[in-house]
Amino acid sequence: VLSQTLRIRRVEYFDNPFLQQRYEATQQGMSCEEQWVFHGTASEQVAQHIMQEGFLVAGDASQITGSVVPVANGNSFGRGVYTAQGPDTPMAYMKSCTCIVLARALLGNHAATERGGGGVDSWTPSSHPDWVIFARKELLLPCYLVYFE
Repeated sequence: VLSQTLRIRRVEYFDNPFLQQRYEATQQGMSCEEQWVFHGTASEQVAQHIMQEGFLVAGDASQITGSVVPVANGNSFGRGVYTAQGPDTPMAYMKSCTCIVLARALLGNHAATERGGGGVDSWTPSSHPDWVIFARKELLLPCYLVYFE
């Protein structure tokens, strides 16, 4: 369990008015549960991009780089932003990165299913009960980068 072997070095808060407004507009149109989720990435550059322009679903074009975001670690449970309710799974995806993203999340129409689709906004595969996969980037607001040593 990585979270028990690594210590938090620092936490950075990001205030991004564009992402905040987008998230709040999405929240207005939904009556749903909100929760905190973690997301791991292989590089600090990608983590910084997430904090600047928000999460992107594979296939979306980045406004910063202009390139289409590839599938980074597969999409076994469908196309979406893969997160977890605790830090351990995202920490396994850090590779050379020393941080993970902590984000506010709107579950929307949430289902316990192996793949999204059919009007589902987020889902949790039965084989990974701590995961939450989001179909749309607007359902997530990245707030913190948590750095480990």
